[in-house]
Amino acid sequence: NEPIGALKSEAVWYAVLEELDQDSAWFSGDPECTAFVSFETAEGKPLQPEAFKKNLVSFLKSRAKGWSIAMDRETAVTLDSREAADAAVQNIIRLYTPGYGNDDIILDMGVDIEENYEIIPGIFEKKSILGQDDAERFLLKGTLEEKDYTVVSKDTISSIAKKYGLTVKDICKANPRLNPDKIYPGDVINLIVPKPYLHVRADYTHIYNQKIPYYTEIIWDDTMYRTISRVERPGVSGRERITASEAALNGQLAERTIILRETLSLPVSCILRQGTLRTPEDILVASSILPEGLGKISSFFGPRWGTFHGGIDLGVDIGTPIFAYTTGTVTYAGYSSMFGYNIEIEHSEGLKTRYCHCSQLLMKNGDKVYGKQTIALSGNTGYSTGPHVHFEIQLNGRTTDPLVFLKNTVK
Repeated sequence: NEPIGALKSEAVWYAVLEELDQDSAWFSGDPECTAFVSFETAEGKPLQPEAFKKNLVSFLKSRAKGWSIAMDRETAVTLDSREAADAAVQNIIRLYTPGYGNDDIILDMGVDIEENYEIIPGIFEKKSILGQDDAERFLLKGTLEEKDYTVVSKDTISSIAKKYGLTVKDICKANPRLNPDKIYPGDVINLIVPKPYLHVRADYTHIYNQKIPYYTEIIWDDTMYRTISRVERPGVSGRERITASEAALNGQLAERTIILRETLSLPVSCILRQGTLRTPEDILVASSILPEGLGKISSFFGPRWGTFHGGIDLGVDIGTPIFAYTTGTVTYAGYSSMFGYNIEIEHSEGLKTRYCHCSQLLMKNGDKVYGKQTIALSGNTGYSTGPHVHFEIQLNGRTTDPLVFLKNTVK
């Protein structure tokens, strides 16, 4: 569909072709291009045969015969032979034909390409004709498209990246405000994913064995510290044989319907003995700011989730009284998005304490407090994953591990 020039008649065209066929100085290729030539009536002055021949030679020297793989008559990729084009398509089909382990059985396999594709001969620019390997890569990679993904339970950035053939870096680049360590069900993530030109669909019956998970029976033991657990009886997974109707799209499972489930062996439950007794560390920290017998450390001071945790978290029910560690003056009582309702108290000798995620504050800025006085009620406000008190200690302006501080000061 590219114009070469205007001639006085079709006879001139055939005469030019005959000259080219005999004149190797002009054209040493194969001028078998008549199948791709069409004629239209043109206005204006026709070219002289010699000028037309120059145009044609220039055109042909940058072109070659080839075979295009086209979707809806639009060329996706061009190869130098019909055999190479056929082989490229068949290799992609083989690549995406499901294969499983030795214990699996595949029945009634049907594989096809979803697109209506054709392999069409033509004259193409030489630089657009690819080798078979490059053509296969091009068909598989295709173009890029944007896709919104909604996070579901148990998703991680790594698992999402693996599912779509991306890297964590790819996802972070497409979502510059995303914290990869903090994603939650319902979050929407933008993905820029490959959109292949060809989609291979495989429909088949899949017979395979899979584990039946065992469940764990817990024996609560108040004579053991809560940080200690002991397996009384190991669990053993069961086995079952599944017959399923499956469909895969480009090698990824797209549909699965269980037809038959046969139990081969039943699971044996695990029996776990779990301590409930508070640890000495629990008691040391909790007894300094909470009623007797309450509070267990749920998170320690130090690195956590890729950030730094500047205090100790004590798990307690909402509404539990929180005591001032010792005598001092309230220097802040208010709300922040991170710490929720929180109180800061300045004590003597460079000591400052903070109590966060409260449900209710009982003191205001400037109030004098004494040790063990109730200053707030525990809660779950601010950035919090459950009811607890976040307890911080600063000494001479430096954040200090409350556990280390209390071990060195409490007798």
